[in-house]
Amino acid sequence: PDTVICPGDSVTFNIENICNSESLSWENGSTELIRSISEPGTYSISGQIGCSNFYDEVTISFPPDPGFYLPTDTVICPNRTIEIIAEGSYTSYLWQDGSTQQSYITDQEGIYWLTVETNYGCSYTDSITVQALTEPVFSLGQDTVICLGQMILLDPGIDSSFHHFEWN
Repeated sequence: PDTVICPGDSVTFNIENICNSESLSWENGSTELIRSISEPGTYSISGQIGCSNFYDEVTISFPPDPGFYLPTDTVICPNRTIEIIAEGSYTSYLWQDGSTQQSYITDQEGIYWLTVETNYGCSYTDSITVQALTEPVFSLGQDTVICLGQMILLDPGIDSSFHHFEWN
C-alpha cells in the first residue's frame, strides 16, 4: 500500500499548486483540488497539464487491527489487589493516572482506562470497571434447639451474586 492511515484519521491531497485546471478529475468524477480521504481504497487522478496527459493513483489502507482490549469488568475482594494486563505488544502505554507500564495493579474500585499506540502510530483506548466487594456481615440468629423432624430456616440475611455459601 502507498499510504497507511489509522482508523478515524484522514490524508489530504492538495494539488492547487501543481495546476489549476478544469481538466483534472478524480476516479469519482470530482474536480476538487483539495481532497481528504479517510477510507481505505485506491484513488486516482487524471488530467492534462499543458499538452501532456497524466494519471496517478494512491492506495490508502488501514493497518492490521491489533485486537486491543482490556479484560471484562470485574470485582475485587477486600484486602486484595488485581492486576489489569493489556494483552499484546504495543509501542507505548498510557494509563488514566499517567503510568506507562503494560499492566496496572490496584486495590481500589473505579474505572481504569488505557491508551496504547501501535508501531503504525495508531492509538486505541479501552476501559475496565472494577467494583469493590465489602466483607459480608451476617448472622444466623441465636442458637436454637429443635426436635427431631422439625425444620428451621437458616437465612444469613445477605443476597448477592458475588457471595458463595458453603453449609456444613
